[in-house]
Amino acid sequence: MALKDVLEDKKKKRTITIVGTIVIILVTAGVFSYEASSIEVKEPVKDKVTTEGTTTTTTVTSVNETGDYNYEADKTVKGSCRNPDTVTAQAWDLYDDTQFPIRSGAKKAVITVSADVDIDLRIYYNGERVDNGAGVTAGTTEKIELPRDLKEGKQLSEGDWTARVNRYSLFSNPAGETEYHITIHVDYE
Repeated sequence: MALKDVLEDKKKKRTITIVGTIVIILVTAGVFSYEASSIEVKEPVKDKVTTEGTTTTTTVTSVNETGDYNYEADKTVKGSCRNPDTVTAQAWDLYDDTQFPIRSGAKKAVITVSADVDIDLRIYYNGERVDNGAGVTAGTTEKIELPRDLKEGKQLSEGDWTARVNRYSLFSNPAGETEYHITIHVDYE
C-alpha cells in the first residue's frame, strides 16, 4: 500500500469519527430537548405581602374551586413585646400584621401561627381586637377559629381582617428577629 493510500485511509477514518461524534451530540441534544419540553412546571401563585418591618420569604395565596381562601407564608417579626396593643410609636415594629379578606358567605376562618419561641396571635376587624390566641400560655403555636360559637349561626363580617403576631416577652425588646409560619384558611362551605 502506498503512503498516499495510507494517508487517505486515515483521513477517511478521522472524518467518519468526527461526523459520528457530531451525530451522537446532536441526537443526545435532541433527546434532552424533547424531554425538557415535555416537563410541565407549575409554580404556586405568589402574592408578595409587605408590611413595615417584615420580610416575606415564601407566600402562597390561592382560592380553590369552592371559593375557599388559603394563605400560607414564612415571615419574620422584629423584636418582642408583652402586648402589641400597648406599644407606642417607636423606630421599630414589635409586631407583624397580615391582612386577609373575608367575603360574604364565609362560614369559618382558621388562622394558625407557629415559631420556635413563645408567639402570640390576635385578630382584628375594623381596627378593633376581636379575638386572642392562647393568650397567657407560653406556646410556640397558636390557632384561632372564627367565629368561635358556630351553634348560634354567627357569620363573619365581610371586609379586611388582620392577624397580628408578636413574640411574647415580659419587656419590650427591639433586638433580634423571630421567624414564624402563618396559615389562614377561610371556608365558604
